[in-house]
Amino acid sequence: MSLVEQVYRRMPVPLQSAMITVRGAQLVRQRYGRAYREHKAALPGLLAQPYERLLEYQLRELRELIGYAKARSPYYARTLRNVDPDAIRSVEDLERLPVLEKEELRAHCEEVYTIPGREAIEAHTGGTTGKSLIVRYSRRDFQHRMAELDFFRETHGARHGMRRASFSGKHVVQEESPTIFWRTNRLLNQRFYSTFHLAPENLQRYVDDLNRFQPQVIDGYTSCIVDLCQYVLSSGQRFAFTPVAIFPTSETLYPHRREVLRQALGVEPRDQYASAEGAPLIIECPRGELHYQIQTGVIETDEDGEALVTSFSTHGTPLIRYRVGDRVLFKEGSCSCGWNTPLVERIEGRNIDYLISPTRGRIYASNIVSAVKDLPNSVIQTQFVQRSPTHIQVNVVVDPGRFGERQKAIIIDEVKRRLGAEMGVEVVTVPVIERAASGKQRFIVNELV
Repeated sequence: MSLVEQVYRRMPVPLQSAMITVRGAQLVRQRYGRAYREHKAALPGLLAQPYERLLEYQLRELRELIGYAKARSPYYARTLRNVDPDAIRSVEDLERLPVLEKEELRAHCEEVYTIPGREAIEAHTGGTTGKSLIVRYSRRDFQHRMAELDFFRETHGARHGMRRASFSGKHVVQEESPTIFWRTNRLLNQRFYSTFHLAPENLQRYVDDLNRFQPQVIDGYTSCIVDLCQYVLSSGQRFAFTPVAIFPTSETLYPHRREVLRQALGVEPRDQYASAEGAPLIIECPRGELHYQIQTGVIETDEDGEALVTSFSTHGTPLIRYRVGDRVLFKEGSCSCGWNTPLVERIEGRNIDYLISPTRGRIYASNIVSAVKDLPNSVIQTQFVQRSPTHIQVNVVVDPGRFGERQKAIIIDEVKRRLGAEMGVEVVTVPVIERAASGKQRFIVNELV
């Protein structure tokens, strides 16, 4: 735990909200500069271009990224030494380039980086396999990515300054036995709700505060928002507000979950796919179709249907043919919404597995993955196993030269922060995490459900 986190933990709730507001002001300067404004202003015209023109734009961006990576990244200077960016005539030519696996990126990340950490905006990701990575963004790339996401949100009526309720993995509530499960960024009019305390006995407090706050926009982990909505419906209540938009993230928005959100909140939820590593965006249009936004990168699929992504907003950590771990199923046809980008049938691979805390209820995979995100390069893979209501076994495949008792203690502390101090946690180093019959590696094995 950092010094800032230790200070935050000791603050009363109003000062914690003030500290979050100050941090929000710093993020505004990072995210909303000239590059953001220019890119967002250009997007409506770009997406209205004929598909052939969009392909030309995509090809130019692809050549530029490959040339930049060869010139600035020692890793790509070696692996792409025989590749001439100008000789790439279409995205199909990417098949001649090597695939970048997650473990390869983890092992060689210092060689892959093109900018020093002090100049970067860093994104930490645990990933559904439990592998920890730090992705470095340039300020320009990060602002372009924010412009794309805000364009999507504004398409569905969301605007900056609207009251916003967010359910993410941020540790905004640090107490062991809290009674207030949210903190507020007053500058951005955004209230962060803890996703670590959604035990049945706490749900009414969440509902009551949402009714007081009257959010116009709701975003965050799909399963957490759905659980709250199911509670409202099953208890015969109604929310005292109707939001303008709902943006579930990080987990698959299955049809039955979409219906729960629609019934409880009275508005159609809008889906999106945007990994922390910076994968090309897939977003839902007003007609309800998922669009692969080819101006943000290239998505290929291998023989098993797994996505290989090349992202145009990752110059700080170039991702070229990166196996992100999800499956994308495309479909034929076009959409009448006005966006001339390819359509997606569905995205697979975002898990909804969870562990059970005796005091906090379900703790979802999206929260658990971040337990190892601050241990880049020392933890290779992670698996959480629950066979008892009061005990968790954490299996880790580690780099023995970088993992020791200190790293083990960090994992135990981070798991207890998420599941409660009373939870027993055992960290076990293993040579390999066995695959299930399906061939997948399960990040969470919960034998209680």
